[in-house]
Amino acid sequence: DFLGKPLDFDHFEQVVSRICPVPNEGSILLVDDELELRQSLTAELPTRGWRVIDAADGVEALERLRAGFRPDVVLLDLLMPRMNGFEFARVVREDSRLRDIPIIVLTGQHLTPAERERFGGCVQRIIEKQSLAWSDLLEQISAAAQRIRTKQNR
Repeated sequence: DFLGKPLDFDHFEQVVSRICPVPNEGSILLVDDELELRQSLTAELPTRGWRVIDAADGVEALERLRAGFRPDVVLLDLLMPRMNGFEFARVVREDSRLRDIPIIVLTGQHLTPAERERFGGCVQRIIEKQSLAWSDLLEQISAAAQRIRTKQNR
């Protein structure tokens, strides 16, 4: 599955509220080199109950995780400087302390089957930015956050 940009906030909110009716406990690590998208999401998501920490690339995102930030979900772009999304996802999945954090990929490109296979099942969703609706994104964030909360409560 894919979600794309630009985001439709209303659809994003509908999806999240269905899955996670009380999202105000949720946190997101937003990893994207596109400043405009980061600014948009870091402004909008808190109004919908999400705490957002952003990073411009995979290296910066790993620094946030290793410094102790434990998000409910990671929103991850693929094409970024220094460390791309493929490499970031691989490093996260190899770290036993981080591997259970859900990852939702946000990409501006259509992924080939070979590119999808590169993730080896380590991401929950792949969302194309050009077709992204806010409600879809919120739904995916809430679903991923709910899955990890359920695992932690077992």
